[in-house]
Amino acid sequence: MKFPFNNQPENVRIEQVRSLYKQSGFLIFGLIAAIVIIAVHFWGRVDPLILKSWVAANFTLAGLRFWMIKRFWQINPQKTAIKWGYFFMATSMLSGLIMGSLPIFILDLSDIMGILLVSTVFTGMVAGSLVTLSCFMPTHSLFSIFTLGPFIYLSLLDNNPVINEFGIILFIYLLVMLVFSFIVNRSMTESILLRFENLDLIRDLRRQKILAEQASSDKSRFLAATSHDLRQPLHALDLYLGALKNRLTTTEQTELLEKSSHSSHALGELLNALMDISRLDAGNIKVKLTTFDVQPLLRQLVDEFQPLANEKNMLIELQETSFYIESDRVLFSRIIRNLLSNAIKHNDYGNIVITLEEHTDYIHICVNDQGKGISETELDNIFSEFYQLDNPERDRTKGLGLGLAIVKRLSRLLSHPVKVKSQLKLGSCFSVQAPMSSVISHVSTRAQQPTFSAQEKLPAGLFVVCVDDELSVRDALRVLLRSWDCEVLVSDSEQQIIEELKAYNYPQPDIIISDYRLRENKNGVQVIKAICQYYHTTIASIIMTGDTTTEIRQQAKSINSEIMFKPVEADKLLQKLIFLSREPVQSNMSGTADTE
Repeated sequence: MKFPFNNQPENVRIEQVRSLYKQSGFLIFGLIAAIVIIAVHFWGRVDPLILKSWVAANFTLAGLRFWMIKRFWQINPQKTAIKWGYFFMATSMLSGLIMGSLPIFILDLSDIMGILLVSTVFTGMVAGSLVTLSCFMPTHSLFSIFTLGPFIYLSLLDNNPVINEFGIILFIYLLVMLVFSFIVNRSMTESILLRFENLDLIRDLRRQKILAEQASSDKSRFLAATSHDLRQPLHALDLYLGALKNRLTTTEQTELLEKSSHSSHALGELLNALMDISRLDAGNIKVKLTTFDVQPLLRQLVDEFQPLANEKNMLIELQETSFYIESDRVLFSRIIRNLLSNAIKHNDYGNIVITLEEHTDYIHICVNDQGKGISETELDNIFSEFYQLDNPERDRTKGLGLGLAIVKRLSRLLSHPVKVKSQLKLGSCFSVQAPMSSVISHVSTRAQQPTFSAQEKLPAGLFVVCVDDELSVRDALRVLLRSWDCEVLVSDSEQQIIEELKAYNYPQPDIIISDYRLRENKNGVQVIKAICQYYHTTIASIIMTGDTTTEIRQQAKSINSEIMFKPVEADKLLQKLIFLSREPVQSNMSGTADTE
């Protein structure tokens, strides 16, 4: 059933009905109060039977409407909600008809006090029900017409001019109330439509958020898989280039090899930076706050970057002081490392100075350089991805344009604000704000490993076991290690290496090199444990992986294994092997294999 006024969408009409039933309970209480007032005034002045019948009809209808309201919320209808609105509209029309019969059967138009009382009550009911009944058109209009209509009609037909004027005033009042009812209904309808639009927007935002989170998760999985797929051939390439180095005889060949190595190194840097950006954006990095003295960490970083600064005749100076800060040691060191790398790459003269400024409850660690400086208009742009100043040709030797983007994300993750001050031709100051702590916690750190000269070699005949499920990597490791006069045994899985060690009764390896992720959900930690258990001893080991998560670091630390991140350069692998070959190996047996 449709009426000419029923031009709103169905969901809007349903919401109008719900608003009607939600607010009408108090309205009926007011209606009952009006009935009692009128009954008290006319009691004893009119025929008791007529008055009692009028009161009984009103009370019966009020009870029916109370039951309708209660029943509506019990069943909470959706498909039939509009029909319930029509039912309520019918009861409102009937209520107006019963109330409006009062002037016909009870009121004497010569009774001025009665006229004033009835007109006051009727106009009050029409005005009081305006907002509530206007929810569902034309409920209020019908109630108003049937309530005031008979009174107006009788007033206009009366012989008394005063009563006629009173009827005209009531008629104008009724017209005004009908216009207001339309305005209120339109306003409420627009409000409901706006609410539905907002709800649709919220639902759409939630869907978009879910899709974005799913896309971010898919992107992270894709990049993780892509990272592994890209790192493996790049890792093998670096190892092959390292093996080739010892076989070249001319200067021209050596120069070509160095250029190839630089290109491979640049690609590895780009891959690592992209993975860092991806993991930070995906929220896959967990912060582990500890309290530590920042000075030893800064000194370690200065020692790490001084050789790079020496190539530009630059000196890195560190203010000698001691402050304990609360931060994630690894992530904080990456911020300072990127700032130092950025200062060295983008400056050709002047020293770099690291200062620490103490404030009330935090310190500023500042990396100052004396380079070309940055214009004020560029200060916000330098933290964007792949944005570089004075490098339109995208020269890789000037960096990747990702270092400061990573710094920005790490500072946000740690809640360590990063600021930059710079003046053209005077240099720049990048600072990170870290909270100070008076509580000292002892954080165990590995001693810095010594570096070795390029002329130093491994002990002859070093026996190295290599496990990797990538054929090209196994072959590259075999070629490279043999070029260093090592004895090499390669395998692609834990089961195969143990079977081969048993079958040929190999002696205990000096060093184990294993990829972390292997087939059949196995990993390098399990492989190293299995080999060590086979020989009943602890064997020096290296885990190679492209995953830089804290979990893998902890697993490697649990078996006292070194960890190297792919792609691994041949020279760094050589230094690591020299270091491990000098380390004493703790053993609980003499090295005899378990032949059972």
